[in-house]
Amino acid sequence: MITGKILKQHGWPEGRTSGLAKAAVEWLEATGMEREAVLEALDRIRAAPSEHLDDPLLAALGLECLQLQRLSVAPGEDLMRAVPLPYGIWGADGIDPNAIAQMDAAMRLPVSVAGALMPDAHVGYGLPIGGVLATEGVVIRQCCFANPPSGVRSAACWPPRGW
Repeated sequence: MITGKILKQHGWPEGRTSGLAKAAVEWLEATGMEREAVLEALDRIRAAPSEHLDDPLLAALGLECLQLQRLSVAPGEDLMRAVPLPYGIWGADGIDPNAIAQMDAAMRLPVSVAGALMPDAHVGYGLPIGGVLATEGVVIRQCCFANPPSGVRSAACWPPRGW
């Protein structure tokens, strides 16, 4: 039997995380796993929590571990990529270099996955007007329409799950 004390000795913080880990322990032990195998499984969840989000019995612990990872980043720690991800530029000759610099900065964000600049791109607030930025796991409110054009809905602008 794995107790809260054992979990603490293995680096699991007290509180909600420990409670979720205990629930995972009970389920894993009920499947017949030995103590060391259970502890190894917990270590795998902590090391790669996103790989366990589809498991209905381990997803809550995986989400909690993801949250702990987010909180473990020291304030002011630079998470920006050293170089921007590559992105498409249409009509580069007519685009203001400052708009390209803004897009380069956006493509250095750790949540950026793809981007593009359209021929009419020009400097905006953070992201260039005419810039397209795809992110993973977040919606950046400043990149959504403040006043959507007719026929465009801004329903995609909400705080991401877990925030």
